[in-house]
Amino acid sequence: MSETDEKFHNGHRSRLRDKVDNGQATDAEELETLLTYVIARRDVRILSRTLMKRFGSAYNVVLADPEELRRVEGVGPSSITFFRLLRQIITKGYKNHLAQNRIYHDAKLIQEYCRIQTMGKPVEELHAMYLDNEYHLIMDKLISKGSVDHAVFYPREIIADATGLRASHVVLYHNHPVGDTSFSTDDISFTISLGKLLRVLGIKLYDHYVVNQYGTVHSMRNYHILDEIDNVASE
Repeated sequence: MSETDEKFHNGHRSRLRDKVDNGQATDAEELETLLTYVIARRDVRILSRTLMKRFGSAYNVVLADPEELRRVEGVGPSSITFFRLLRQIITKGYKNHLAQNRIYHDAKLIQEYCRIQTMGKPVEELHAMYLDNEYHLIMDKLISKGSVDHAVFYPREIIADATGLRASHVVLYHNHPVGDTSFSTDDISFTISLGKLLRVLGIKLYDHYVVNQYGTVHSMRNYHILDEIDNVASE
């Protein structure tokens, strides 16, 4: 790099940081700024644009599957670790908030947490969140990992965990790695069966969310799929 190029390089990064500090940076410029901290001595403008084009936003890049990131030329192990660390920090922040606050106070918060946990994962993951009687998070547990389009459900494990933790509510969530899809017939059948079993034990199935390939979060409660469970409980 020539002296002139280096001055432009350093000046450009300084201008980027100024825009970030002043809240004037675009999504692409924020991503480029992030990359400057992990790729110190290389122009990352092209890499930033490539990632934006492939994943759509800086946020989606942070949540992207590491294997997908590796397929992008210019993304090395350090960058992947950097993004994975950002994702872990964000996830911990949401989890701590859910442990300290009643989840029904902000439905968008819990949906965003489910998105962060599962979006970009290459295979389906089923998670169960166990809540106390004041709707605080006790534990979030990965129940199963499956294939691209299928995860195995374990109702006995969920029931055992819920009773062992003395949970009052259970929230299920899983991802669909392929397609812009919501709940499958199997998803609905399993959820209703589990919800009825939990009700016998005095435990309520709060909701079941699915996060599709594009980050859209669908709620069974919003679709009135869980009405059948609620109606049985009220009889």
